[in-house]
Amino acid sequence: MIRDMPSYSTIATALRKTTEHLALEVAQPRDSPPDWTELEWAIARSVAAMQGISFLLATRLRWKGPPAWQSFLADQREQCLLRDSVIGHLL
Repeated sequence: MIRDMPSYSTIATALRKTTEHLALEVAQPRDSPPDWTELEWAIARSVAAMQGISFLLATRLRWKGPPAWQSFLADQREQCLLRDSVIGHLL
């Protein structure tokens, strides 16, 4: 068993909270970042990747968030652009 691992209910709550927030950010970007814990920011990165909305967030968000979030979105944006370039060349 991993020590210091949050409970299932804590993870489930954070997953629901971050998913709902990021979905709203895509539709109606807000001016300030959410007040999330480190766990919630980590889950938000997973949510963005799983939902395929990282590129949208990278180009639409009005706020920056913590450095790990900024780095994640920059990496996701770059990967998306590279993927689109490869697809364009293949077509």
